Amino acid sequence: MLLLLQCLPLPLPPVHPACLSRVPAGFSLERLLELTQREPVTLLFVLSEHNNLFGAFLTRAWAQRLEGRWFGDGDSFLFSLRPKFKVYRWVGVSAADVGQRAAADAGTSSNRFQRADSKHLYVGGGSGGMGLSLAGDFSCTSSVSETFANVPLNGEHELFRAKEVEVYGLSGDRM
Repeated sequence: MLLLLQCLPLPLPPVHPACLSRVPAGFSLERLLELTQREPVTLLFVLSEHNNLFGAFLTRAWAQRLEGRWFGDGDSFLFSLRPKFKVYRWVGVSAADVGQRAAADAGTSSNRFQRADSKHLYVGGGSGGMGLSLAGDFSCTSSVSETFANVPLNGEHELFRAKEVEVYGLSGDRM
């Protein structure tokens, strides 16, 4: 976990992480989005049925979602923790730019950071597929995305089910 924390863009406000949603107990995509809609920064973890652990660091509140629209910025990234630690940053940002809140036109295929509708949550997109897609029934996909140039986060299993999902809000105003 320390490796992942070192990858977070600076400066972040002093954070007091709160587990907003831990599933499978009572999972509802609608509830997850409701709980995260006001959080300026969220950290999403997915444990797959193959026991791979991965997720996303997202730098825009889900309240910004509009049906079918991409939003977010270049400080977002995908990551893998197990079986191997790896961070997949936005293809439009260099190491020197991290933390600078790189503004991006979310309409272009390499700038598709986050999106949600009534049935899915998406992170990273493009013509090749979604970096991570989570459906309300726990079915997931992970493939190469133009946004993060990631490998499929669940190894050779692009289609899979999530065993567990956790979302943390990283708000600076919580004690």
